[in-house]
Amino acid sequence: MKKTAFLSNVTFAFFTVFIPTLCFFRYSGLNLPFSLFLGSLCGALAATATGFLLAKKRRALFLKKTDEKEKEKFLFHLAMLSDAQKTELVQSALPPPVVRSGKLRLQTDDSLYALQLSFTPVQCDDVARFSRHKSEKQKILLCSAIEENALLLCEQLQIQVWQAEKVYQLFKGQNKLPKTYLSDSFPPKKRQRLRLCFSKRNAKRFLVGGSLLFLTAFLTPFPFYYFLFGSGLLVCAVLTRLFGYD
Repeated sequence: MKKTAFLSNVTFAFFTVFIPTLCFFRYSGLNLPFSLFLGSLCGALAATATGFLLAKKRRALFLKKTDEKEKEKFLFHLAMLSDAQKTELVQSALPPPVVRSGKLRLQTDDSLYALQLSFTPVQCDDVARFSRHKSEKQKILLCSAIEENALLLCEQLQIQVWQAEKVYQLFKGQNKLPKTYLSDSFPPKKRQRLRLCFSKRNAKRFLVGGSLLFLTAFLTPFPFYYFLFGSGLLVCAVLTRLFGYD
């Protein structure tokens, strides 16, 4: 939730309670100053409660978005790793004892794991290949994505499927998420640079810079260029505030 929407909702809550309570106290026989005081108090309590609830919701939404971005980076990181690196990383996150039992295979005392952590969704052929592995242990398939038909086949073959969310929560719960991701080493694309430059958060910086140039113009014998560049920064501030990236 944006700050302007947050303030708008808090103000709305204040006046929604303030006006009827003011009228109620006034027509109950109380004088106007005391009615204003009581009405303002009720409105402030309502605004405070609304602000608390909205702030809590805002924090939850922020954490959810942050978690979602980290999950995407983590899945991309896994898909970019070699088979041996994937196996080693997943082995470190599973509760011990865990041993390797082949390429992209891990097993514990009662479970057999197959790793399909790639950009391509798991298909029916992948599931059938895993099902042919002779073992009495519970078979568990770890994947980033899986086709619907393959998921139905897993249910028929009694193979558990851990998709992207559960794989991410496994690593997060065991505190085994990588400290750095492979995507962090890639140079930012031009579009990403553009989003950074014209983010709405930069509107304040453009405004401050333009204002300083206007003030400086009064202290120099050549104010034209200061007014020119200051005007440009103020225009950028307005445009970025209205049309900039979130």
